[in-house]
Amino acid sequence: MKQLRILTGFHAGAMLQLTPGQHRVHGGADADIRLTDWTGADVTLDVDPSGVVRASTRVDVPAGEPAQADGAATATAIEDETVILVDFVPMRFGETILCVGPDDTPWPSDLDLLSTLLTRPADAQADAERRTRRRYYGALVACVAVGIVAGTVVLLTTAPDSEAALRHGADYRTMRIQDALAAAHMTELQVRTVGDTSVVTGMVANLSDDQLVRSTLAKIASKDIVRSYDVAQNAVHSIEDSLGIAGVRVKYLGNGAFAITGTVDSKAALDKAVTRVRADLDSNIRRLDVQVDEHPGQAAAPAAGQYSEIVSSDSVQYTQTPDGIKHIYMTEAPADPAPASGVPVASGADVPSVDGSTIARSAEQVHAAPRPAAPDS
Repeated sequence: MKQLRILTGFHAGAMLQLTPGQHRVHGGADADIRLTDWTGADVTLDVDPSGVVRASTRVDVPAGEPAQADGAATATAIEDETVILVDFVPMRFGETILCVGPDDTPWPSDLDLLSTLLTRPADAQADAERRTRRRYYGALVACVAVGIVAGTVVLLTTAPDSEAALRHGADYRTMRIQDALAAAHMTELQVRTVGDTSVVTGMVANLSDDQLVRSTLAKIASKDIVRSYDVAQNAVHSIEDSLGIAGVRVKYLGNGAFAITGTVDSKAALDKAVTRVRADLDSNIRRLDVQVDEHPGQAAAPAAGQYSEIVSSDSVQYTQTPDGIKHIYMTEAPADPAPASGVPVASGADVPSVDGSTIARSAEQVHAAPRPAAPDS
């Protein structure tokens, strides 16, 4: 059986089994494998029984000129572009890098896999060197043809360029990124050189900081920079949704640490959920601290008097607490202010149409319902 590993993005480090058949990968809700930060075209992974994995991407191609000469646009058709995924050879799809391999064999580390993608193969490097030598000899012959003086001038002007190229390599770019991030007070981001590429890891607090980092990196270089850091704001929502435990809240502490707080019905159930979620987190999320109180039956109860919104009418009362839980109560006025028992009843008093236990069960169901995961920016 094959195994799929995500090497970059918010889900970096995640692994899953690929059974024979087709698996659609994209960021939509109907995907077989949903990656919330997917930006490229939809990809279909076709795994045959022999273990060969093919990746098909739908692309638009020209379908020929229209029959009328009235200035209409060229028609297009949809065509599948298929490639075979080789074991332990990463493949880039948009900004996401995927890799497949057998599930019964030890895998190389993520950095080793990324190095095979980011570092040019030896054959390609040798070809580039041969082309450079041919250009050099051609330039030398041309210089001899026009004279010794012209050749000397060319050599003197190209030598400083070669030295400048060595000074402005991957290590120099990584150093510039470190200085720029330090100036922007992004102290939780780290940069390292992998092959010819600078890889940025760590954590930023929110989407505003993410946008600041993106613009900072774009000013330094338009390529050869891999953003492998996470956004704490998105990670908080993702961890809460993945836990799916009523009464749990997650907050970011800094330096890749998150605190799980609140009141839960069962701490044992929460510990199992934390263990399950921790296995799917990447290395940017370093620690999950559980700081909850266990009070069976009280996890869904809102704090008295804490409401972020209250709307009421003659027969319906709607409230929303700061944690996002919505409570709806149905009330109705009695038809006869003086009942047959003879006990007077105030005409303005509302009588709930359901008893207190029914309202409590409804509130617990609303609180226990999982919220949809927010898409990654």
